[in-house]
Amino acid sequence: PGKCYEMTDNGNNSSVHWDMVCIQRPEYGGGEIIFDGEVIRKDGMFIPKDLQKLNPAYLLGKTR
Repeated sequence: PGKCYEMTDNGNNSSVHWDMVCIQRPEYGGGEIIFDGEVIRKDGMFIPKDLQKLNPAYLLGKTR
């Protein structure tokens, strides 16, 4: 489960695959992800313009 596909071998030979989920919506207490001093996600929404297409409204086709 944790090993990469043979055709795309990247050296990952782990037998463990771990998805980490971080719910940061306000109803769950909110939160921020800060990368190199820049807030990239706040209360479950991506802030920088180049990441905003990862927000739910865009992915669900509501802001295209």
